[in-house]
Amino acid sequence: MFDVRSLIIFLIAATIILLIEMIFLARIFPRQKYIRVWVICYLTLLIAQLGLVLRGVIPDLISIVFANIFIALTYIGNIWAAEILIERKRYHIGRYATAMVLFSLLILYWGEITPSYYSRLFVTSFMYGGLSLIFGYIMVTRGSVKYKSCKWIGYLMIVNAAVLFIRVIAIFDSPGMDTLLSPSNLNIYSLWKSNILVVLFGCLTVKLALEVDTAEHRSTISVD
Repeated sequence: MFDVRSLIIFLIAATIILLIEMIFLARIFPRQKYIRVWVICYLTLLIAQLGLVLRGVIPDLISIVFANIFIALTYIGNIWAAEILIERKRYHIGRYATAMVLFSLLILYWGEITPSYYSRLFVTSFMYGGLSLIFGYIMVTRGSVKYKSCKWIGYLMIVNAAVLFIRVIAIFDSPGMDTLLSPSNLNIYSLWKSNILVVLFGCLTVKLALEVDTAEHRSTISVD
């Protein structure tokens, strides 16, 4: 129904709305520090999306390499926000930094030095899928203990991870064949998924912020 570029434009519009929402939430609930991390995350994601939509106009180093690196940083930022929310004191910075360095080198190699769409698809699917799965796992197993909304955000991210892993099927599809799981069709499905994900995530984030605020007020009243 829509081509890839049109869906990316819709996704950019949805991300802008989500970013504005996060900024408002950060101002309304200044004590909820995890929201500030999400503001940075979705500003980073917006920059990445602009790079993707400008592919062919700007150098591939920006539209492919940096755009994919920024998307990976967005997922890591989500995990960081989740850990702030659950008040984890120890962050696995070294682990994620190592993964980012390796990912960046692979994307640079297959995006700029020896371009390979299928290699990039494999690496990005597992990187984004893995990070989304970690984020979802934290929200379901730890976040939901404190806030019910975390469970639904977690399930949403686990579904997102599953869709990202399924994208790898395109590698084994017959080149040049317009099948249901061909690369072009999978790109369209993935973009539709991303648009729906952004909308649902925005709704659930508002619900979470209100739930956290209510819990904080109850805690303050009980202390008084």
